[in-house]
Amino acid sequence: MASPRLHARADTVLGTDLGGWTVSTTTRTATTKTARGVRVAVAAGLALGGLLVAAAPAQALTTDRWWGADRFATAAAVSGKAFAGGAKGAVVVNGGSSADALAAAPLAASLHVPLLTVTGTQLPDVTRAELARLAPERVWVVGGSAVVSDDVVKQVGQLAREGVTRLQGADRYETAAMIAKDHFAGSATEVYVASGEGFADALSAGAAGAAVGAPLLLTAPGSLPGSTAAALGALQPTRITVVGGTSVVSDDVLAQLEEGRPGVVVRRVWGDDRYETAAKVVLERTETASRVLLASGANFPDALAGAALGQPLLLSRPDCLPQVTADAFASLGTESVTGLGGAGVLSDAALTGKVCAAAAPAPAPQPSPSSPPAVSTGSGVYYANCDAVRAAGKAPIRRGDPGYRSGLDSDGDGVGCERR
Repeated sequence: MASPRLHARADTVLGTDLGGWTVSTTTRTATTKTARGVRVAVAAGLALGGLLVAAAPAQALTTDRWWGADRFATAAAVSGKAFAGGAKGAVVVNGGSSADALAAAPLAASLHVPLLTVTGTQLPDVTRAELARLAPERVWVVGGSAVVSDDVVKQVGQLAREGVTRLQGADRYETAAMIAKDHFAGSATEVYVASGEGFADALSAGAAGAAVGAPLLLTAPGSLPGSTAAALGALQPTRITVVGGTSVVSDDVLAQLEEGRPGVVVRRVWGDDRYETAAKVVLERTETASRVLLASGANFPDALAGAALGQPLLLSRPDCLPQVTADAFASLGTESVTGLGGAGVLSDAALTGKVCAAAAPAPAPQPSPSSPPAVSTGSGVYYANCDAVRAAGKAPIRRGDPGYRSGLDSDGDGVGCERR
């Protein structure tokens, strides 16, 4: 079922008066599936990782863009759109380093404040101006002095009536754990977990967490950090959602998440790449979304500012729209897309729905000179040995497959040529 909170926030934030910010609005023709049954079929296809290419009626889809001259200005623009009337506070992160910033999106959403960016040593003029406009009571700075200097924190504090709170741990895992324990204890029944070694899946996880009031914890690919395990112990969630495939969060980590937590549901949401993962994270949370945010999946700052709003967030390649993202629009019944960032990070082609060309199929494997070829006979296909099976791309070969014979199955288990 769709999250009521997600839909309420979508109507509130994306329906606000856009004020004096420059917005480009266009109308494009998009392939959408308006019938309820077709949308369900699309969602099911994505869940299975399939390619969805069924023809559908055309529907007008409006687009606009929230952006600035750089990542700092874009974050300020997003804040201006979503919090045109000001905000009681703000969350500030280093816009050049994703490590500590990733867990900040659910934090900002839980506080109902915008997320703004600085450098490690400077408070950009555009960020200073947005903080002055917001007139916040308090600002939360995520990361230690090596991430956001004390001088920057001091300057930020001069713009907040009640000062600054710094949230920091010894590393990215501990920082995320501290945020979760300090701001979500007693209120979160679910926790999102993503790899701390990359930003793409954590962006999607953070946006989903922001939508439902769940924190984001980080893990190493092959083992669960002690600080993350301790945070889970303190939070006592009933569901843990891991975002990303086994190459970024191993099955060993899932086993560690399950260990000692009887009754807790541990599940994994993932796709073949960051774009499909983002689509699946959104689709498993909501059935419909008339408005969505779209950001480049090639970098994190613009997407992070949007993730903090708790809206459905999908990712795109900079130059074109991935097919899985276009399919997600169709499944959700999307009518309006807001792009985050300028045309240099999210092109007009991507925003207006130019779908990326399908990848060319991989060439068929060619037999090596030393591999005897397969031989077609009147009774079927014959392979001289396992090298020939592999050269034909048929390994492992199973009982009943054309060309299978006991001589290729050394252990007699019905599966031949399974090992080199």
